[in-house]
Amino acid sequence: FRNRTALSAMAEGGSTTVSPPSASEPPEGATLGGNTKFEEPAPTQAGTSSTVDSNAAGCANPERKRAVSDDAAAAPTSAPAAKVARTTDQSHKKRILQFYSKSKDVADLAPGIPANWRKVLSNFWRHEVTVDGATYPSAEAAFHAAKALCSSNPGLAKHFEVGGRVASDPLAAKNAGSRKGFEAHGAVLDRAKWDQYRDAATIKALKSRLKTDELFVKVLRATREQNVHLVHFERSGAKSYWGASVKEGRVCGRNRLGELLMELREEMD
Repeated sequence: FRNRTALSAMAEGGSTTVSPPSASEPPEGATLGGNTKFEEPAPTQAGTSSTVDSNAAGCANPERKRAVSDDAAAAPTSAPAAKVARTTDQSHKKRILQFYSKSKDVADLAPGIPANWRKVLSNFWRHEVTVDGATYPSAEAAFHAAKALCSSNPGLAKHFEVGGRVASDPLAAKNAGSRKGFEAHGAVLDRAKWDQYRDAATIKALKSRLKTDELFVKVLRATREQNVHLVHFERSGAKSYWGASVKEGRVCGRNRLGELLMELREEMD
């Protein structure tokens, strides 16, 4: 979600232990139940499955200090969260599948869905998006353009547009939108302003993809039909806002990109 007003990377019951993500890919295929909001699991090997209790105690998260289980949060203080988790309804289990720009290609979502579907969900996927009249090479570029608009040098946003100074490669947009990239142009990000705007910027970029990216729509619809809980994998885990990782059967991190994708798919026809 990179350019101007966009977003992204700007920018993926009992429980089993999931090993930390390898350098190549995070663990996939866990299941979760209940109404819990997960952070993000660390993938085992692409295509494999593990089970995660959606009501299991969550990892500590600096950005969102709250219980992972809504049921546990609503329970009397005298009832241990772990005990509540074992007694909650497990009829709404979902598969937890992680995704990110370098995910391995595994045809494990649904018939007719390409093996690279995880990459398709990433903001690094190369498909032009138009946000507030400006067109960007990818959602990632739109994301970083949005960051630029929240900096001391908003004119930088134009560089992320198609044909701008920043190359069309999503990684180039990410680097240009980093702290060092901004400093090279004498720009300083207004963190408070960006924190207020980042979700809206990302949503704009995602909605633009929904209008023009048929494969993105197809994949997102399939994740809804298959009752998949999407986790945007990031190695920073519990400290991550946009993504998460899985540790010992628990999803750790905010997983905001995964949440936004799941919210948007519910609005689709």
